[in-house]
Amino acid sequence: MPAYSDILCPIDASECSVRALAAAAALAHRFDAKLTVLHAYHVPAYVEPGLLVWAALGPRPLWEVARERAHTVVAEFLARYLPNPDRAPESVIELGDPATLVLERARRGETDLIVMGTHGRTGARRWMLGSVAERVVRLAPCPVLVLPLHDSLSRREAPEPGQGSKLLSKGDST
Repeated sequence: MPAYSDILCPIDASECSVRALAAAAALAHRFDAKLTVLHAYHVPAYVEPGLLVWAALGPRPLWEVARERAHTVVAEFLARYLPNPDRAPESVIELGDPATLVLERARRGETDLIVMGTHGRTGARRWMLGSVAERVVRLAPCPVLVLPLHDSLSRREAPEPGQGSKLLSKGDST
């Protein structure tokens, strides 16, 4: 098995992100690698980003509220599911499409392994919503470890790294 020095773990604060974070943290510990957690957020396209919304401190731009909420969600997620890391992961919170942001980091050489979860959507739901994991697996220049969400996984369970996982490299099929 190759050694990895920079591991990227995209999260969306869902249950499948819990599995991915646990596996990414275990691999980062095993390889003494840097772990970066990436969270992508967006301001809804049908709402003008400059729209002012009333928040606790008065009227503020919608994009500013969305950015602050994204930072809060990531901080709470990491505190809950990675409470005592060997080393605190770097948190990157960016506005944009998740797959595009992950692929940009990988193409710039900022990661040599991507560890991510997948919701496992099929049929019409997958067609309508797309699959970030599938796009990353197809286009990433580095290996991608994809961990599917199993129905039996509860939010409180910490998954065993490698359980139900699949290591894919460019050219492999799912």
